[in-house]
Amino acid sequence: MNKHNIMKFKLIITCLIASLVLWNCKQEPKTPEVDYKYANNNELKDCKSKDSLLLNEALMSFEKDLINAYDPKTQSPNRSYVRFLSDVRVNKVNYIAITSKHTKELFEALKSKSDLWNTKEGDYTLNYANPLVACIASNMQEGDLKITFNALVDTNSMSYRMYSEELRRNTISITKDKYLALFVALDLYYAKLFGVDFNKQPEANIDFNKKPVKKEIESKDSHEGHNH
Repeated sequence: MNKHNIMKFKLIITCLIASLVLWNCKQEPKTPEVDYKYANNNELKDCKSKDSLLLNEALMSFEKDLINAYDPKTQSPNRSYVRFLSDVRVNKVNYIAITSKHTKELFEALKSKSDLWNTKEGDYTLNYANPLVACIASNMQEGDLKITFNALVDTNSMSYRMYSEELRRNTISITKDKYLALFVALDLYYAKLFGVDFNKQPEANIDFNKKPVKKEIESKDSHEGHNH
């Protein structure tokens, strides 16, 4: 190979490398900067993910949002989860009112992790085939919920409809199991934020714990014996 051909070959290789670098940069959006408030309290180290700090921050901020919305007085995580999951079940979660500024910033960072999400007809869910979900499944505390969870992951049958009842029966477990809590945060909270328009103003003074008042129906007999 003469000198001219060698130079030409080197130029081609250089161009190929540059193209690959540019392609990778386009494929992997840069993760927005995050202000970590809970970095010293990372309870999600077992998955050894490069995003463990971000995931932990997302979980902590999610739980803070729930408590502030659903039980600001007594600050009970369990009561907050119970009320949140009750709203999830009837599709009544007011994400605009609940979501804090910090959580919105974390959501923007999570959005950049394209392999973390699945979308079908505009409806986002956690990507159950992502290795993170398998790690969550293996690190969950032992019990019926873990058995159900692992079975759904192994058979590629995971969906809210399939795990919701078992989750509802084991709500107390969420506050004790940070891996289960992370799954709830990602699948039932952050995934739903894709469809939320935060430019809309939240309703003022929402009472998340207020129960609908039953209207008393006046019977025909209510005026019996009443003289007009």
